[in-house]
Amino acid sequence: MIALTLRGVTKANWETCIQLRPAEGRERFVASNVYSLAESKFLTNMRPLAIYQEEEMVGFLMYGIDPDDDNYWVYRLMVDRNHQRQGYGKGAMKLLLEKLRDEAERDLLVIGYHPENEGADRLYASLGFEKNGHGLPGVRGSRRCGCVERGNLIIEIGSFFVGGQCWDSKCE
Repeated sequence: MIALTLRGVTKANWETCIQLRPAEGRERFVASNVYSLAESKFLTNMRPLAIYQEEEMVGFLMYGIDPDDDNYWVYRLMVDRNHQRQGYGKGAMKLLLEKLRDEAERDLLVIGYHPENEGADRLYASLGFEKNGHGLPGVRGSRRCGCVERGNLIIEIGSFFVGGQCWDSKCE
């Protein structure tokens, strides 16, 4: 069993965080952790989290409430190249979904990722996110709008919501 936790990136662990690297050939799909941490200091809606397996940092995740659409967004998810294919990305996303369900501030989660990132596409699909063929490439969203429901958070892939309107033709 994977003993994963999400912990804040702090003065004590930020240097470890910036040493994490994506798998070779995957660098173009995710911003560096240095950039992400700097971004989180200026865009204070972003919440950087370290992914730990027991006491070892194995990845990085950043989420927040987007000021443009007032919805949750997952801005970054990366697992260090030395810890790939062990379920850490999926486990971290499950922990984040639980956290967001508990917070219950929003009912929409949008995940942006590079449209050529097939690994991310498979990961989010495996978590129950669904594509609907509308919106921006590489954007996966979730919304309480008649789409697939998971607890208090509706999750859906490929949707892009503008002004609170779901662009998914399946939604009511």
